[in-house]
Amino acid sequence: MHPLKFALLLAPTLVACGKGKAPMLAFEETIPGTTVVLAMEPIDLGNDSKSFWIGKHEVTWDLYMLFQAGGPDPVDGITGPTTPYVPMDFGMGVEGYPAISMTHYAARQFCRWLSNRTGHFYRLPTAKEWTLACAGAKGGWGYENSGESYHQVGELDPNQYGLYDMLGNVAEWVDDLPESPNRAWGHLVLGGSWDDNAKNLSSSFHRQSKPSWQQQDPQIPRSIWFLTNAQTVGFRVIRPLTPPPRNQWSQYWNSSVESIQKIHARQQRGER
Repeated sequence: MHPLKFALLLAPTLVACGKGKAPMLAFEETIPGTTVVLAMEPIDLGNDSKSFWIGKHEVTWDLYMLFQAGGPDPVDGITGPTTPYVPMDFGMGVEGYPAISMTHYAARQFCRWLSNRTGHFYRLPTAKEWTLACAGAKGGWGYENSGESYHQVGELDPNQYGLYDMLGNVAEWVDDLPESPNRAWGHLVLGGSWDDNAKNLSSSFHRQSKPSWQQQDPQIPRSIWFLTNAQTVGFRVIRPLTPPPRNQWSQYWNSSVESIQKIHARQQRGER
């Protein structure tokens, strides 16, 4: 194996080097059994418990559709998203484009699926982590230049950490607890989107999810996986340098396996 390629395979781990440690390096993780690659960039905060890698791009349909098609995860039996009634890209594009319209729950379950598939712990970023990673981001796809559609990831210049589309294109889920007393709603999306004015393409701009984001969903009960009226919402993932113990991973995905499987089964049967 070429030495450089071997070094990249080892990149996700800090290795002792003399008195210090080797720097965190960017790495690519190929999803087992596929040719789909997840590119990750380091945010080295000089503290092993706080440093992390974050997706170089927003999660694309290329990757998200593997989760959609995966069915029950062999590790814990969690189901994947039900087939939506309409194409959830809404005609804006699939290959190389950011996945959109997933619920906060679905984004978390994607992280569960990704962790189980790769054996490495992934989750959504907190608002603080996302804001740190957004440093130096400028401009982005917004209402004035997007042509009323999202764009393929990576078309504009990256920020100082090599991250693309932190501002604009799609607003991104973070994992902070919602302010709403109804924990199904009130989760935050940050950074603005292709449908936002330039003033809202900012690391400080956020929106809270609300029931109207699912207004046109024809299902009863309404989908736990998709938000038909949130065509500007997507996400990216992080991988902490120091992950929690394996038996604590599920706390970050907030699963209620039995209730979710019951809803999924009802929808698969077409119940109303």
